[in-house]
Amino acid sequence: ITFSRAGYQTTTLSVSFDGAGARTGLDVVLSPSTSTISGVVRQGGVPRDRLTVVLSDGIAVRSVVTASSPAGTYSFSNVGPGSYTITVSGAGTQTRIVLVDVVKGVDVARDIDVVAP
Repeated sequence: ITFSRAGYQTTTLSVSFDGAGARTGLDVVLSPSTSTISGVVRQGGVPRDRLTVVLSDGIAVRSVVTASSPAGTYSFSNVGPGSYTITVSGAGTQTRIVLVDVVKGVDVARDIDVVAP
């Protein structure tokens, strides 16, 4: 039996029947097919708000600004599997680029430290 739903990985289970009738005791868990990348940007150990965070796979580019509450946080949802760069820039910091590998359905927590120019 194959189970599927938009936004989730398809799961197929083998089921045996000993005769006519209903089959019970079958549990299925569908895992998300996308992931979330999130974290906190800090400078000198202090969370920094209003910095630009860009996520790119070399083709598609997405951008957010770090939050003021909770300070320094950022998040990208619905990220497909693959390799990405995260670029952090803004006033009072040197641009920082980090690499992130995303596995299907596994969320990534990536805190990033930036330094003053």
